[in-house]
Amino acid sequence: MAEGESKSDRLSRVQQAFVDEGAVQCGICTPGFVMTATAFVEKHKGQKVTRAEIRRGLAGNLCRCTGYDTIITAVEKSLEDDT
Repeated sequence: MAEGESKSDRLSRVQQAFVDEGAVQCGICTPGFVMTATAFVEKHKGQKVTRAEIRRGLAGNLCRCTGYDTIITAVEKSLEDDT
């Protein structure tokens, strides 16, 4: 996925959520979404965030494959996850 996001030999929390939720399709947009989602999660960790707020936070990225729902769900999972 996006180099520099993972720690040691494990995927980052956001990367793993993208895999778990099927938010990775062709992969062209994935690095941009992972970087933007990581910054969003770091900024909003522990806060109650709506799907609309997540959409606005990721608005600079475009995906032609997933329809965004799985990406939004992956970010939600990243915000909830404590691993």
